[in-house]
Amino acid sequence: MANPPAPARNVSRWTPEGLLGPIVDEKRLETELLEGDLAHRPDHPLNLRLAFYAPSTPGRLGRAIRRGDGRLAVIGALKRFTPAAYDDARGLSDGRWSSAAGNMDDGRRGPPPQTGRLLSSLDDIGRDGRRLAAAGVSALAVHVDERRYGTDISDLAAVVKAVAGTSAEPGPPVVAADVVVHPLQIAAAAEAGATAVTIVAGAALPDLESLLNTATLLGLEGVVEAASDLEVAYALDVGATALYLTDVDRSTGRLRPGAGVALRRGVPEWVTTIAGGGFTTAGDAWAAADAGFDAVMLGEVLLRNRRLEGYVAEVTGRERDVSRRFFEAMGYDGRDDPAAKAGARRL
Repeated sequence: MANPPAPARNVSRWTPEGLLGPIVDEKRLETELLEGDLAHRPDHPLNLRLAFYAPSTPGRLGRAIRRGDGRLAVIGALKRFTPAAYDDARGLSDGRWSSAAGNMDDGRRGPPPQTGRLLSSLDDIGRDGRRLAAAGVSALAVHVDERRYGTDISDLAAVVKAVAGTSAEPGPPVVAADVVVHPLQIAAAAEAGATAVTIVAGAALPDLESLLNTATLLGLEGVVEAASDLEVAYALDVGATALYLTDVDRSTGRLRPGAGVALRRGVPEWVTTIAGGGFTTAGDAWAAADAGFDAVMLGEVLLRNRRLEGYVAEVTGRERDVSRRFFEAMGYDGRDDPAAKAGARRL
């Protein structure tokens, strides 16, 4: 008889930590204002999205990145900036700032309301989405937080339209990447044509189950971004089927190389897993592949890459080594057993 599922942990008193706190407060204020605007407009597209559920959740993202050939999939993330707080934490900031107007080098000091290091102008974001798709990425993600990434929901809609393909041959699935705290954000992603939406566990742990359910009811796949063992365990408790295990701690902005790989060890094989956060080399991606990840999410390294097609081919061209995962799953790693080493195989 199968063991009953573990009871969901009590997270009712959970509060976002560090850098996540102000972001969550800001998102809540934005959605409260939007709720007020929509209160007397029952026919508004977002109200209609929430009122009429999708007939099904197609699952295109999961199918696209769980490749049957044993190779790692790549999700290309589109954004104009990298958040200044993250660069400050990594010692990458030079004190200059860039706003949505692009005044990166005007010499002003200190963070304005909207700040970050310019990665790409993305003058035609639809064209950039097509470029990544042509280079071989399996899916795309668009950050819809203009204040920190310089891209918004209109950019998401533009990318969806640009890579749509046909009914016979649809283009790559597109993920809406945001700090989600309210169902209206998920409705906006659905209205823009997204296939899936990311939900940052550290920002919305008490509401995670209801937000995942909302995504499913609106026909979107929910991808839970988790950065700790607690967040992973709770996400699995409430039914998450896709996890983004990042090396970036959003509460501090700090990069923790290998953190995602460590988190992956306790995740069942049937859960779709995505790695990312500061990856720059193919070796970073290969380590994720050997740890059992289905995909990596890459942003800056793709947007600033002069050999995009070759880099994507390099990341996806190596078959993953699953021998260590097999033995560890059985409680034995086989490191000192010649027979075990001889039986190691590559898929």
